Amino acid sequence: MTRGRRGRADGTEGRYTARVLPSSPPPGRLARLARPAAALLVVAVAAALAALAPGPATRALEALRQSAPAAAAALAAAYVASGPLLVPAPLLHLAAGFALGPVTGSLLAIPASTAGACAAFGAGRWLVRERAARLAARSPALAGLDAALGASGFRVVLLLRLAPFAPFTVLNYLLGATPVPLRAFALASLLGSLPGLVVSVYVGSLAADVTALRATLAAGRGGAGALILPALGTGAVLLAIAWVLRRSLAAASAARPTPPPR
Repeated sequence: MTRGRRGRADGTEGRYTARVLPSSPPPGRLARLARPAAALLVVAVAAALAALAPGPATRALEALRQSAPAAAAALAAAYVASGPLLVPAPLLHLAAGFALGPVTGSLLAIPASTAGACAAFGAGRWLVRERAARLAARSPALAGLDAALGASGFRVVLLLRLAPFAPFTVLNYLLGATPVPLRAFALASLLGSLPGLVVSVYVGSLAADVTALRATLAAGRGGAGALILPALGTGAVLLAIAWVLRRSLAAASAARPTPPPR
């Protein structure tokens, strides 16, 4: 806001008046983050490829198993970075169980994986939430869906976390573009991810060495028959989410005041 002088007809100076200048648009956030994000993605892909191949990474993982403090620090950092870098959390759950055991691995993975999800959620909110809100304001249907997500955010996130085939890494960013509160997102993510997390950590703890850990990962992919139950579970979760959003939209419509008759 700047101040300008307003002169009078007799040449004397008048009082100061306030004049609000339109703020210039902020520099492109995506453009500023493109280079560091690309560098981090390259590092993450290289680390993932190295982890799946024998070599220094394999020896490092074996060494971490011999030092619980080092393993805990490395895994905590990896979990926090995994959210923004779109690294699948189940890989880290297996590593946590392998390096720290089922109990300690779970106690570390629960808060650390939630922190990683919140980091991606925050990045999505910072990058695209304003744009998504402007887009929703142009369409009554999108505005209603946006409001329903904000009102039922905890239940929607909880159901998504329970869906076997839900792409968690991408959903963290997408949910950041919605009005879901951070507290609801964090709590629902923690509770919804808990069953699968504990099971994955326990399975990782059963591996005798890195070779057995990779074999466990390969066996977990299974064949077409192993996909039937997860697919049915995901379909049921999507139906439940649609029901929750429909109820929220109906409640919002009922609460909206009816215009007076003409």
